Amino acid sequence: MKRLFLILILILSSSNSSPLKRNIKVKKINSIYSLKKYIQTIKVNSLMDNLRNIVKKGAPNRYFGTQGHKNVQDFLKNKLKTYKNGELNVDSFQLDIKNAHALYDQDFSQKIKPLFKESSSEYKKWKKINDYKKNLITSKKNINGKNFIWKKEGLKDKYIVLVAHYDSVSSDPETFTVNENNKMPGADYNASSVAVLLSLVELLNPLDLKVGVKIVFIDAHTVGFLGSHDYSQKLKSNTLGVINLEMLGYDSKLKDKRKKLNNFKAYIKKSSSKKDLELFGLLSRQQKRASIGIKFEKSFENEGMFDSFRFRDQGYASVTFSQNWEDDLNPNYQTLNDFPETLNQRTFYKAFQYLAVSTIGIGLGIRP
Repeated sequence: MKRLFLILILILSSSNSSPLKRNIKVKKINSIYSLKKYIQTIKVNSLMDNLRNIVKKGAPNRYFGTQGHKNVQDFLKNKLKTYKNGELNVDSFQLDIKNAHALYDQDFSQKIKPLFKESSSEYKKWKKINDYKKNLITSKKNINGKNFIWKKEGLKDKYIVLVAHYDSVSSDPETFTVNENNKMPGADYNASSVAVLLSLVELLNPLDLKVGVKIVFIDAHTVGFLGSHDYSQKLKSNTLGVINLEMLGYDSKLKDKRKKLNNFKAYIKKSSSKKDLELFGLLSRQQKRASIGIKFEKSFENEGMFDSFRFRDQGYASVTFSQNWEDDLNPNYQTLNDFPETLNQRTFYKAFQYLAVSTIGIGLGIRP
């Protein structure tokens, strides 16, 4: 009995990051209020540490196939292996070059051909850019992509899926040529979303869930959305929906067209089935009572810019949560100035809390 008492004392006196101590705390999570309290055990400094580590490991940039890209892959693998209450799968895949070429050709046919004659300089310019992008992807054909999938099972054979791409690119805004040696920290694009997912894994690790959660770190976004293309084909019918995260760290008031803070967006395809709207409604209802202080406004604009379209193509509900691209897009997007100090940490932390309350609430089966 005395020995058992000493063991209990050691457990109770362990650090806040200890899975044992978290298990003691999370037993009483049965309301939005207690869930919000639990989420606050992740501090903003912890979120920023994750972001800074991704930027540091990925220097000078995380373009597909570069050394920075490989270093971040190693970082993610080693980090995720420490959360042993879930299952980690490193899914290596071959790039579907043919699919990427078809995607670029389709984009060219829809956006360029109707506007310019073949003999015009503008047509020739964009044709050259399109051919360059296709050749660049072809040059990567012998490099396998890696999607990192961390899964926490629930009592039900159902899963909510969260994804974010970890690779980045720096290209000339006029010619779209890529310099693989350029410095492009990619703090907002898209280390901010990857950091959110890592913190979600930390929160989910000790929990007993009713609905399972899959956290997926997507590769090859910058070479034709091929990471999400590959993973979307491997999903099963027990997927409730896919939540894509893209650039969650920037927020301004001075440069915002609406002169507001905390006005982010949830991008949904207007012509898609009502499943997207139902998924967004489920997530937004979860956080309303939590009063996080940030709003993700439903939007039908720019829905084709994000990995979500790959999952919709396979028939899954999918919503992209991101900053307001129309009114307050990060001016440092894909530039060497996209480093951690340029982000709004307060809004970034609120975005993390919003997504944590929404998704973990679903996993725990908490009624909104």
